[in-house]
Amino acid sequence: MPSMLAAKVSLSGKVCCTRNGHTSLGKACDGPTIRVLMQGAKVLVVDDSTSVRKVLEKLLASRGLIVTTSESAEKGLEAINHSAPNLIIADVVMPGMSGFELC
Repeated sequence: MPSMLAAKVSLSGKVCCTRNGHTSLGKACDGPTIRVLMQGAKVLVVDDSTSVRKVLEKLLASRGLIVTTSESAEKGLEAINHSAPNLIIADVVMPGMSGFELC
Protein backbone atom coordinates (compact mmCIF):
# COMPACT_ATOMS: atom_id res chain seq x y z
CA MET A 1 0.00 0.00 0.00
CA PRO A 2 1.47 3.41 -0.93
CA SER A 3 2.28 5.89 1.79
CA MET A 4 -0.42 8.55 2.14
CA LEU A 5 0.87 12.03 2.92
CA ALA A 6 -1.12 15.16 3.64
CA ALA A 7 0.57 18.47 4.36
CA LYS A 8 -0.76 21.82 5.40
CA VAL A 9 1.10 25.07 5.98
CA SER A 10 -0.17 27.31 8.74
CA LEU A 11 -0.28 31.09 8.47
CA SER A 12 2.91 31.19 10.56
CA GLY A 13 4.66 29.05 7.93
CA LYS A 14 4.88 25.88 10.03
CA VAL A 15 4.32 22.63 8.19
CA CYS A 16 2.10 19.95 9.68
CA CYS A 17 2.06 16.58 7.96
CA THR A 18 0.01 13.46 8.42
CA ARG A 19 1.49 10.25 7.01
CA ASN A 20 -0.62 7.13 7.32
CA GLY A 21 -2.51 8.64 10.26
CA HIS A 22 0.55 9.85 12.23
CA THR A 23 0.94 13.63 12.60
CA SER A 24 4.25 15.42 12.97
CA LEU A 25 5.46 19.00 12.78
CA GLY A 26 8.47 20.61 11.17
CA LYS A 27 11.53 18.77 9.93
CA ALA A 28 9.88 15.40 9.36
CA CYS A 29 7.74 17.00 6.67
CA ASP A 30 10.17 19.51 5.20
CA GLY A 31 12.42 19.21 2.19
CA PRO A 32 12.92 15.99 0.26
CA THR A 33 10.11 14.00 1.92
CA ILE A 34 7.33 15.96 0.26
CA ARG A 35 9.26 16.38 -3.00
CA VAL A 36 9.82 12.65 -3.43
CA LEU A 37 6.27 11.63 -2.56
CA MET A 38 4.64 14.34 -4.68
CA GLN A 39 6.98 14.36 -7.70
CA GLY A 40 4.85 14.43 -10.86
CA ALA A 41 1.59 14.67 -8.91
CA LYS A 42 -1.30 16.67 -10.37
CA VAL A 43 -2.23 19.70 -8.25
CA LEU A 44 -5.26 21.92 -8.69
CA VAL A 45 -4.95 25.46 -7.27
CA VAL A 46 -8.31 27.20 -6.82
CA ASP A 47 -8.19 30.88 -5.83
CA ASP A 48 -9.98 34.01 -6.96
CA SER A 49 -6.71 35.98 -6.68
CA THR A 50 -4.68 35.91 -9.90
CA SER A 51 -1.45 36.73 -8.06
CA VAL A 52 -1.91 33.87 -5.57
CA ARG A 53 -2.62 31.41 -8.39
CA LYS A 54 0.46 32.52 -10.34
CA VAL A 55 2.79 32.35 -7.33
CA LEU A 56 1.57 28.91 -6.29
CA GLU A 57 1.70 27.62 -9.86
CA LYS A 58 5.30 28.78 -10.30
CA LEU A 59 6.41 27.47 -6.91
CA LEU A 60 4.76 24.05 -7.27
CA ALA A 61 5.79 23.56 -10.90
CA SER A 62 9.41 24.34 -9.98
CA ARG A 63 9.25 21.35 -7.62
CA GLY A 64 8.12 18.92 -10.30
CA LEU A 65 4.37 19.06 -9.80
CA ILE A 66 1.85 19.30 -12.65
CA VAL A 67 -0.26 22.35 -11.83
CA THR A 68 -3.70 23.38 -13.06
CA THR A 69 -5.38 26.56 -11.82
CA SER A 70 -8.98 27.74 -11.57
CA GLU A 71 -10.30 31.16 -10.56
CA SER A 72 -13.47 29.85 -8.90
CA ALA A 73 -14.73 26.76 -7.12
CA GLU A 74 -17.22 26.19 -9.91
CA LYS A 75 -14.43 26.13 -12.52
CA GLY A 76 -12.41 23.99 -10.12
CA LEU A 77 -15.18 21.37 -10.19
CA GLU A 78 -15.02 21.37 -13.99
CA ALA A 79 -11.25 20.85 -13.83
CA ILE A 80 -11.70 17.99 -11.34
CA ASN A 81 -14.22 16.28 -13.62
CA HIS A 82 -11.86 16.69 -16.58
CA SER A 83 -8.75 15.35 -14.83
CA ALA A 84 -8.82 14.32 -11.17
CA PRO A 85 -5.91 15.90 -9.25
CA ASN A 86 -3.88 14.23 -6.52
CA LEU A 87 -4.03 17.40 -4.41
CA ILE A 88 -6.32 20.44 -4.30
CA ILE A 89 -5.20 23.73 -2.77
CA ALA A 90 -8.25 25.97 -2.41
CA ASP A 91 -8.94 29.41 -1.05
CA VAL A 92 -11.63 29.19 1.60
CA VAL A 93 -13.31 32.55 0.98
CA MET A 94 -14.30 33.09 -2.66
CA PRO A 95 -17.35 34.60 -4.36
CA GLY A 96 -20.00 32.00 -5.11
CA MET A 97 -19.00 28.55 -3.89
CA SER A 98 -16.43 28.54 -1.07
CA GLY A 99 -13.34 26.34 -0.84
CA PHE A 100 -15.08 24.37 1.91
CA GLU A 101 -18.02 23.64 -0.39
CA LEU A 102 -15.61 22.63 -3.17
CA CYS A 103 -13.97 20.01 -0.93
